[in-house]
Amino acid sequence: MLLAIMLILFQTGTTDLQILLTTEFSERRQIFLWIAFFASFAVKVPMVPVHIWLPEAHVEAPTAGSVILAGFF
Repeated sequence: MLLAIMLILFQTGTTDLQILLTTEFSERRQIFLWIAFFASFAVKVPMVPVHIWLPEAHVEAPTAGSVILAGFF
């Protein structure tokens, strides 16, 4: 996700949603951004085959680490 956001920032110079709504991206760029965002959300959401890591991380992590995983991810 960070890669996609950085790409948007470098191309447009902003992350302001109101400005991005009027910005035109090429079809190739749109496909790349879609794949980047899809891959980042697929890791967090329980989607096969990338759904394995999160439950294991919560079990193995200390309490503070588990709270951070639950809060940020």
